[in-house]
Amino acid sequence: MDKDDSVLNEIFTHLEQGGVVPYLGPGVLDLVAGECPVPNSPAALVQRLVAKSSVPHKIRNNLTAAAQYIENFKHRKTLVGAMTEAFAPSVEPTPLHQYLAKIASEPLLIVDTWSDNAMEAAMQSRRLWGEIQDVSKSQNIGTCLVRRNAPLRASASARLKACSRASRLSALDRNSRPDASSMACSFCRW
Repeated sequence: MDKDDSVLNEIFTHLEQGGVVPYLGPGVLDLVAGECPVPNSPAALVQRLVAKSSVPHKIRNNLTAAAQYIENFKHRKTLVGAMTEAFAPSVEPTPLHQYLAKIASEPLLIVDTWSDNAMEAAMQSRRLWGEIQDVSKSQNIGTCLVRRNAPLRASASARLKACSRASRLSALDRNSRPDASSMACSFCRW
């Protein structure tokens, strides 16, 4: 066993004991067999957004700036619509998603920062799971959505994810720090 194998074994051990929180970003979609049906990088996402709405040339390759521009000058509905369309196709769970879904420790916390549905699809094989999702304040339904074992219809879930992602993209460029009240869940009072 070489050093790389021992490091991987240590990571797997900590994952299975609940001592490590997997933090999944768009790069995990590089593991999708064949061509990924949704954007698998910020660069791919910004190309989809600017294909739907014109933005100044200077910001065409900057995801946060382009998203903020579209939201401010083309209306939020335009951004949400483009995000919903970009992430509408279903993504087959990768072996990593399937492995994480089969880890026995409960509760297992997985942070998924992208708007695809691969982790959610992999979790369907579990008997008990839940999802806490940031939802835009402009949606007027609170600051996060809590689901347990009852997935939303695909279109509603995609729309909520798109709204959430659009909010985070725009907020990133403003360098705003959320206040404590926006970090709390209005449904479960965390």
